[in-house]
Amino acid sequence: MERRLAIGSSDAPKIMETSHLGGPWDVWGAKVNGYEMTGGILELGLAMEPCLRTLTEARLGTELEDTLRYRGVIKSAKTVVWQRDGVIFRDTADGIVVRTRRHRKPLFVVETKLSWWTERGMYGEEWTDEVPAGYKDQCIFHCGANRVDACILAAQFNMTAHPLMFMIKADPARFEEIQNRGVEWWNKHVVGGEPPMADASAACARYQASKELTENTFREATAEEQAVAERWAEARRALGEMAAKEKKMANEVRESVGPYAGIQFEHGASVSFRPDKNGNRILRPKIKSLEVRSE
Repeated sequence: MERRLAIGSSDAPKIMETSHLGGPWDVWGAKVNGYEMTGGILELGLAMEPCLRTLTEARLGTELEDTLRYRGVIKSAKTVVWQRDGVIFRDTADGIVVRTRRHRKPLFVVETKLSWWTERGMYGEEWTDEVPAGYKDQCIFHCGANRVDACILAAQFNMTAHPLMFMIKADPARFEEIQNRGVEWWNKHVVGGEPPMADASAACARYQASKELTENTFREATAEEQAVAERWAEARRALGEMAAKEKKMANEVRESVGPYAGIQFEHGASVSFRPDKNGNRILRPKIKSLEVRSE
């Protein structure tokens, strides 16, 4: 089954617009035009997969032995293919966890991430489900496709350290939503040939740049275009101000934490300021529960 003929686990978060690594235009370019994302980071990630899997198995085996009294092992996951309303879906997890190599029934599925270039602050504490939204959707996709209760996401943030473990539980309602959106998106944009709505992605910019220039002149803006450009200018100004404001607030919190490991706020929010593997203290905010209350 060719990847371009189906919606896979890495496509789903982009279609749902939860991925920080791409969006609908990346999927559309791959499925319609055969364009695949390439580059040194992707090539490094593929080359490192066997090593990361070995490190994950070593760490995971110890964790399972401590909690469940047996060592789990990771086996290769088979590709699962199914259809929803005529649209093909496929899933190949990075591995499945079984009790021993003689067992076939998966306890969990595994998704590994080489995260050397990812902010540690995008993740929460180990063994929670606080991971980037796109990764969470990908893990939910794995769970639904393989009919397991949870996916273990192993993210390595430092080449000298074992990966950290995060547990994302199956979410049948979200899996259903992902499939329904996938069917609607595929029929409209792949079968129907309609490009997705313009966004800020590099894939969209590449498509726009490929359009033929037929008039080497400027034209007057419509009233609607003028309004959009003015809102764009205002958004750029506001973003610059907010970035500076956010950086100042983060530095104020760092100073306030002082010698402590962090600060606990109301409504379950917290900010930790613990050392990483290299001894550098990293600020990790967990303050989503305060967002609505601050408005």
